Amino acid sequence: MDRTEWQTSVVTTSDHNYDMGSLFISEDLWKIVGPTEQGAQDWGVGGELAVWQSEDQGATWKKIKVLTEQSDLSHSYVRKAVNFKSPFCFFWADGHSHQSSKSELYFGNFNGDIWKMPYTMTEDFEKPIRIK
Repeated sequence: MDRTEWQTSVVTTSDHNYDMGSLFISEDLWKIVGPTEQGAQDWGVGGELAVWQSEDQGATWKKIKVLTEQSDLSHSYVRKAVNFKSPFCFFWADGHSHQSSKSELYFGNFNGDIWKMPYTMTEDFEKPIRIK
């Protein structure tokens, strides 16, 4: 492979130009976590989250897990946690794609475990709510 030029490959398609996820690169595997599945609001930012994996440095991709399903709101803006350690591998928010709505914060890991932060916090430290 010529290492002096960008190589591109298709992972999947999206219905919104703001749909974004994060890329995780390890020695043998590349993974992407993002809103690649159809969500509650058509043609809007976000959707349901999935994990995609490449074993050939991004030349080909395979969906290995769907993280969220049948959500009332769309999930998006998945961010990789710096120096992550499971279960806090990536985090994101949800919300309605076409109108003002409540937005909540989530985090999860590659096993499909997901936690939501309490919407209202009354203490300096609050426990996350395991939802999957």
